[in-house]
Amino acid sequence: MVVIGLSANIAAPCLTSIAAEFGLREGRSGAFLGSMFWGVVVSLLATGPVADRIGFRAPLIVGSLLQAAGLFWVSASHAFHGACLGAFLAGLGVGVTDALATPLACALYREQRTRVANVLHAFYPVGLILVLLLAFCLLGRPLSWRGLYRLIGLLCLPPAVIFCFPALPAHAHEGEERLTVRRLARSPVFWLLGALLFLACMCELGPVQWLPAFIEKLARPPASADPMPARRLGMLGMLVYGLAMTAGRAASAWGARRLRVPALLALGSAVVAAGLLLAAAFPSPGPAIVFLSLSGLGVACLWPTILALAGDRFPQAGASMFALLPVMGNLGGVVGPLTIGVVAEAAGLRAGMAVLAAAPLSIILLVRRLSR
Repeated sequence: MVVIGLSANIAAPCLTSIAAEFGLREGRSGAFLGSMFWGVVVSLLATGPVADRIGFRAPLIVGSLLQAAGLFWVSASHAFHGACLGAFLAGLGVGVTDALATPLACALYREQRTRVANVLHAFYPVGLILVLLLAFCLLGRPLSWRGLYRLIGLLCLPPAVIFCFPALPAHAHEGEERLTVRRLARSPVFWLLGALLFLACMCELGPVQWLPAFIEKLARPPASADPMPARRLGMLGMLVYGLAMTAGRAASAWGARRLRVPALLALGSAVVAAGLLLAAAFPSPGPAIVFLSLSGLGVACLWPTILALAGDRFPQAGASMFALLPVMGNLGGVVGPLTIGVVAEAAGLRAGMAVLAAAPLSIILLVRRLSR
């Protein structure tokens, strides 16, 4: 999960450097941010059925190698389309490993799915924090954004070796008979959970992918000669967001024991909506960092709690379910950054952040339906 956090968030601190080098406006920058998550969606479609047949080991090894290959590809690209293709390849690897991490944890700890899923996913923002620390130290030096991509690519290789050795469960589902995808697709609850994941991913990946650029734009006067102080402030803002998200995941694991799942989801969504709207309302970087970090605290519980809820509702579903639901979720990872980029090109980044508050408010409405 740490490596997934490194790969999935590397584009954000590098975005302004990449956009300046390739001559990208906000719309194409949003498309680049979303290109990795198209790869995630494609690999998720294939990973679940394959893992249900051959087990966890081989797909996890291949996923780590694909992440490394894609990041090296981006680092070698000198055009927008080449960079998008490399990000798509890295996304294929992220999708494979992300699809299997949760069902593997749920198979090992069947009686504590919600708590364990939140603890597992608490390591994702640790990767986000690490990539920010590396970017903070290395960007602006001779290593540049290309060197950072190569370094993260190297860090994706150790899991490929580690997964060769431990004993892993044969499958993710309970009992001898597995609930088929066809039967799952006939359940309205399955589609409701998919819609919740779509909106949760918009809440999580939309703001965080744009956060450094957003803070940098607020901090730097238009005529500023040196962009690096504002750029470092943007990275610092994303670092604070990652710390808040890590704390939120830990708090969610505690809250899962004391709150009903719908209440936990509604509370987290309300905090996200408030954070986005307040961040968009203030034109200075300090309050924006505080309120976006508040949204990171709220969004932390959404993804793992919805996946754990799916595991509790459909205990006989295998890895296919844990891959298909994130397919719908990661489509939100494409739509979220793209929506902010398109709105920003027309009305500014503050308007883009404010528009995305519709996603957590929609979650609250769907959670009420789920409760019934």
